[in-house]
Amino acid sequence: MGNKPSANGTRVYLSCEGVLDDVIARVEKAGGKIVMPRTKIGDAGWVALITDSEGNSVGLHSFK
Repeated sequence: MGNKPSANGTRVYLSCEGVLDDVIARVEKAGGKIVMPRTKIGDAGWVALITDSEGNSVGLHSFK
């Protein structure tokens, strides 16, 4: 109770293994925003950052 959506809270990273591009393509259609597009993070794979339709910051990750 008393919690509200925010981009300043804890960022949860969701595994999008093998479907990262598909998930990113659905973000804006679902009311979210792409904050950082698919970005290589060395040998650790790829990440993208989005804001969901409620304003929360969410990380997406895939090794492929």
